[in-house]
Amino acid sequence: MLVYFLATAAAALVGAAVAKQMGIAPLSIALGAAFAFAVLEAVDAGAVKPYLGFSAFYPGHAPVTVILFAMPTKPATATAFAVLGGHVAVTLTGLAQLYLLPASMAFATKVVTVGAAVLAMKASDAVHPPAAAFALAFVGGNKGPMDAVGPLIGCATLIACQRVWLALPEAAGKGKKA
Repeated sequence: MLVYFLATAAAALVGAAVAKQMGIAPLSIALGAAFAFAVLEAVDAGAVKPYLGFSAFYPGHAPVTVILFAMPTKPATATAFAVLGGHVAVTLTGLAQLYLLPASMAFATKVVTVGAAVLAMKASDAVHPPAAAFALAFVGGNKGPMDAVGPLIGCATLIACQRVWLALPEAAGKGKKA
């Protein structure tokens, strides 16, 4: 399975490079996202699951990929801070809620989760909308601190892939649109 994911990643990256050279931004963006997801699957299948015993894949990685590839780009540090910082912020609020929210307030778990996640992300200037969905899944599943590691590995993998895709040369005479 690992070989198939790596072959898919290579094909998608080559396709993204060709589309970028031809100035076909939507195709380059889509193939860049496919490259990133194939690499994420390869990392998950080849390293994370067998050696760490959990998955780096989380459904929230799909909207993370849209943000990284289809939205205007930010400098690498700003991207990493927003994506990873947002997930760390909501993990901390989720843990606080799991351990500190009185049982009598259990009816308001979703309300508290979303409110605390938005507060933590905005206060830390690490706003990343998919992290709010992660917060709901985290708290709703009564997860512990180690359950945040896989999604963080996944986000870091996607960010690294975005940086590779951004480094692909543009078409001659074109600006940074793709």
